[in-house]
Amino acid sequence: MNIKPGDAENGGYIKYGNDSVSELNAYYLIYNKGKDNLTDIYWSQKNKNGKVKDPLKFGDEVWHCWDSSLNDVECSQ
Repeated sequence: MNIKPGDAENGGYIKYGNDSVSELNAYYLIYNKGKDNLTDIYWSQKNKNGKVKDPLKFGDEVWHCWDSSLNDVECSQ
């Protein structure tokens, strides 16, 4: 977490981890405070498929997915 007082990015953070219960068991949450943008990334460490949501990059609030070959695919809901 950025805790530099007065900095435009004060409050920004990167969080990561894994969850042995979910299929998409690894994640990053990246918050850009200066741009007020949260990037959510979840993927399977075993299969390598995953999904990402990034309003600034994609211009929307929907998930964008990739398969185990790292090709872009439609997300199954």
